[in-house]
Amino acid sequence: LNAAVAYYGRVSGNPTPNQPTYPIDLVEKMRAPLLGHFGAEDAGVPPAEANKLRDALNAHDKEGAIYSYEHAGHAFNNDTRESYRPEAAKLAFQRTLDWYAKYLK
Repeated sequence: LNAAVAYYGRVSGNPTPNQPTYPIDLVEKMRAPLLGHFGAEDAGVPPAEANKLRDALNAHDKEGAIYSYEHAGHAFNNDTRESYRPEAAKLAFQRTLDWYAKYLK
């Protein structure tokens, strides 16, 4: 894996049999650069969670970038839902393309 991009997924939580670990638990072992896109108005994955991931990346000296999009909630990139925010989606997609262009050579 040479690069990864995550859109508004859960960062941390209580382990369950179906989800024994979360991204925050794996940051220290990461070997690929991570780009994350989060909605600033996401009630399920609030900005504090995105900040927690950013802080963990920095603390473990991992390559990454975490973006929070104003006026966007969960699933802001899903154009089949009312939560779709075209401006945020377009910017996130362009950043995704740029990220992959940088790391997937």
